[in-house]
Amino acid sequence: MEPLTPEELRVVSCLVEKQFTTPDSYPLTENAVVAACNQLSNRNPVVAYDTNTVRVTLTALRQRGLARVIHTPGARVPKHRQILDEALGLSRAEVSLLAVLALRGPQTVGELRTRTERMHEFTSLSEVEEVLEGLASRSEPLVTRLERQPGQKEARYAQLLAGPFDAAVASAGGGFMPATTAAAGAASPPVGVSAAAADTATGWAEEERPEQVAPAPVGAGQSEPAASPDRVAAVEKRLAAVEAELAILQAEHRELREDLGLGNRPPVTEGVPAEPD
Repeated sequence: MEPLTPEELRVVSCLVEKQFTTPDSYPLTENAVVAACNQLSNRNPVVAYDTNTVRVTLTALRQRGLARVIHTPGARVPKHRQILDEALGLSRAEVSLLAVLALRGPQTVGELRTRTERMHEFTSLSEVEEVLEGLASRSEPLVTRLERQPGQKEARYAQLLAGPFDAAVASAGGGFMPATTAAAGAASPPVGVSAAAADTATGWAEEERPEQVAPAPVGAGQSEPAASPDRVAAVEKRLAAVEAELAILQAEHRELREDLGLGNRPPVTEGVPAEPD
């Protein structure tokens, strides 16, 4: 298979992710695909695709036999689904791992098991490693094991859907963003993207955007309580799920307003007299 472009990789991976994490909203409308691609959480790197970019990419994926458009009777707009698993003969476990690797960059076996929980439940770390080794041993490998780098406790795996993984390019920031950068992206827009564009990507209107409040300082003689890693991971997963579903709902809401010819105009309240000048 010819390597996927970065845009193709992001779009098809988002379709895989939403198929398993938000099945009630799947297949996705074009606007929902845009929202999924531009999420600020669970994405490395963070991107800001416009509608035209996603539309062209979906067309390219259909031409490559990796996506299909679904026309449902009575539906306002067509929807899109991935067939990457069918095209490559992948199991749910395999396609889940590939999607998470494509959306978040190289990861350890433990990270992959945690981050695929809502897509496929692996019973053990050894099962994750077994599936990864199966993907790496195919006649056309789809993942590769990266040697442990200085300062790292475990080896990581990377996907090969977009072609050979270049560790040198990744370390220079050209392949995958460092984890610290990805974490910062959840609180600030990606480089070159305005705050308004970032709000659009996550579905927040300007007046609805959550206010960022600095934590209260720790008093003298007090120590900050240590957060449980399991608790933090659980909260992060719940927050990511809420954000993803909210983005899809707001994308569909925008489509409905466009279909009704309302555009971005504020709703009109009947029976309320206009205020005098």
